Amino acid sequence: MSPFRVGFYAFAAILALRIAMDPKPVAIRVKPQVVMVNESIQITCTVQPDPRNRQLNAGLRFYSSSSRSLEGEQSMKTWTFAPLSHVPCPETDDSYRAYCQVLRNDDSVIDAMTMVKVAGCE
Repeated sequence: MSPFRVGFYAFAAILALRIAMDPKPVAIRVKPQVVMVNESIQITCTVQPDPRNRQLNAGLRFYSSSSRSLEGEQSMKTWTFAPLSHVPCPETDDSYRAYCQVLRNDDSVIDAMTMVKVAGCE
């Protein structure tokens, strides 16, 4: 194997390890990602413990939201919110932006977002 290939593979392995060891501060999972109109979805937020974390907001932009208090490093890592029932058709297109947002004591905000498609709207 050439020295270039060895160096490339070593670099790739170090980069992969760094990415795996440095998780995102907040992540979102929505089930299902495509929902029929008037059905329910569930949002789960994963928040990496941090002493600055104070509040977690989650929801569908322009439809519904929920909040939970965070206690910095002592807070739970995974938060599953009550299902959002009877999701209506969005006003402008066929999707909502689902989000998890962490407010910190230094007034910074970190968030994660994904799109939720609503089918059956005409």
